[in-house]
Amino acid sequence: MQLLEQRKPSETVIKIIGAIMVMTPIIVLFFVEVPVGAMVLLLLLTITFIWFMLKSSMNVWLGKDELVLQMAPFPKQYVPFKSIMAIHEHMAYPWAIGKRGWGYKKSPGVTVYFAGAGPGVVIELKNKKAIWLSTSKGDLISRAVR
Repeated sequence: MQLLEQRKPSETVIKIIGAIMVMTPIIVLFFVEVPVGAMVLLLLLTITFIWFMLKSSMNVWLGKDELVLQMAPFPKQYVPFKSIMAIHEHMAYPWAIGKRGWGYKKSPGVTVYFAGAGPGVVIELKNKKAIWLSTSKGDLISRAVR
């Protein structure tokens, strides 16, 4: 299996957001009396967020007869080529072109692997479901599946 693409969130952005999340309750503490338990909980949530984002990555592997997708640390999704009806190159997030962010969303009819605005593919499956994938390798994926 060949790793086709790996995307990670910006470490600089994560560190800036993390610093803001850590400093906000500390600054608020000077102006308002906040229970110690709430402060500890907020700091633990901040540390968990930073760890989660630093460990996150969107990976796309190209196998002999399948496409493997993963928004780590979530489980991998195996997509056999024979289950793919069509692939269309499209903006990564068609209903909100230009939207920024990072995420994985699984709905009844669609699974979204979103790693920022830009190029991507919509993979239509024979079971009437779809996968929306942020990738700059859409042409390569399209050729491999055909």
